[in-house]
Amino acid sequence: MLDAVRGGVVGLDSLGGGEVVEVLVMPAAPVWYSPAGLALAGPRAFGLPVEHPRVAR
Repeated sequence: MLDAVRGGVVGLDSLGGGEVVEVLVMPAAPVWYSPAGLALAGPRAFGLPVEHPRVAR
């Protein structure tokens, strides 16, 4: 996330109500969608009981 007013990177822990941010989204390398990559950083790795919508093809 980028602070739209000050022009720097901002984290969730430093945001307050009413702040304006831009969200930058970039595709990850294909290896992150492999079974090993999803096991390391997918939703289930953080205890979320959902499947990732994209997997390696």
